[in-house]
Amino acid sequence: MKNWFSNFDQFSENLLEGLKNAPLKVKENKRLIFKFSIFIIGLLFCLYLLILLFITLIANAVYFVLKNKEVIIISFIVICMIFSSISSKRDKAKQEQLRNNLEEQNRQEKQAMARYTYLRMFLFKILDDRLCNLTEIVKPVTPNLLNALTPITVDDSRSIIYYNFQVHKMKTLPFSQGTDYVQNLLSSHVIAKMQIEGIEGFTAPINDDLLYPLYVDEIKDLGSMAIIVLVMDCEAYRSLKENQGNLQSRKLIEHI
Repeated sequence: MKNWFSNFDQFSENLLEGLKNAPLKVKENKRLIFKFSIFIIGLLFCLYLLILLFITLIANAVYFVLKNKEVIIISFIVICMIFSSISSKRDKAKQEQLRNNLEEQNRQEKQAMARYTYLRMFLFKILDDRLCNLTEIVKPVTPNLLNALTPITVDDSRSIIYYNFQVHKMKTLPFSQGTDYVQNLLSSHVIAKMQIEGIEGFTAPINDDLLYPLYVDEIKDLGSMAIIVLVMDCEAYRSLKENQGNLQSRKLIEHI
């Protein structure tokens, strides 16, 4: 209890001493307190101006809407009608384009089936005994044996039609000299055949070394069978191959 009174007396003395010194501290920092007060007053004034400006803008906006509500409603309706008309025309144009693309694709596919028959006979004539031995392909007995399960593949994004022909291999192992060798050798025979006889149903003999209506696009090795992919010349295919950097050479590959 005695210690408690002693602590209380000490606290009271410190409090009184602090109150005595407070005016001196305030006097010493009077200039700082004055600046801080000015800052607070300025900040409150700016905040008041912003609130007043915001209220004024809201009031003016409400007044403008109430005064011109008929014009605003009519303008809104006109804008909606214009937007609806533009959207409708755009949708009709897209539908028309899709319908035209579908009709064009159907027309090309019908033509492709007729071309497939001519290309099958052309390829059948090229695959003689010598070429078949060099490429390790079994010579087909009839043109119908070249029919693939998927005879035609269409690249819709580029409008390129690929013609697929199936051949049997002499071995189930991969081509001993690779598919590139088979493709290049077959391409040389295709070019030579076009220059001599042309393609029945397509072109007459071609004497221009820079003109190739038909390309061997790819040889797909499927084990016991292979797929020969042919493509008719078109701007889309040439652009594709030039971008890939593997357009077939314009020179004949020397026959072995």
